[in-house]
Amino acid sequence: MKKFILAFLFIGNSSVVYAQDMVSKDVALIKAVVQYYHKALEAKDKETALKLLSDDVLIQESGHLETAEEYKSHHLMSDMEFSAAVSGKREVIEAVTEGNIGWVVSSSSMVGEFRGREINSIGAELIVLLKENGSWKIRAIHWSSRKNE
Repeated sequence: MKKFILAFLFIGNSSVVYAQDMVSKDVALIKAVVQYYHKALEAKDKETALKLLSDDVLIQESGHLETAEEYKSHHLMSDMEFSAAVSGKREVIEAVTEGNIGWVVSSSSMVGEFRGREINSIGAELIVLLKENGSWKIRAIHWSSRKNE
């Protein structure tokens, strides 16, 4: 009986450790996807940026909602130009996965000049990701910012 209990405890704890390892791996992966997305924007690498977005991504910014097609057709280029022109510091506040859904909450500060305007802002970002066919893709982005005073 003692052997059975010890075996049960070992197997049970192994499952918990395995599940925790999978969650830790997924959290690291969603953080990496978000980081690669921002790096692609900074490098003006449209192909990589688009590969990280789901086909039906939604983008919310400044009170506007854009579909994937709207974002890809015009706003993505503007985001790449902005990211390349303005220096920023981004800090992940929280990254969570629950099954095939994950989200990353970040804060940022941006300083520089863009299209003749001085930029000194702080922002908040929420990126929701969905695991599709074993890969994490960005499903929704919400950005908000304000002047840094």
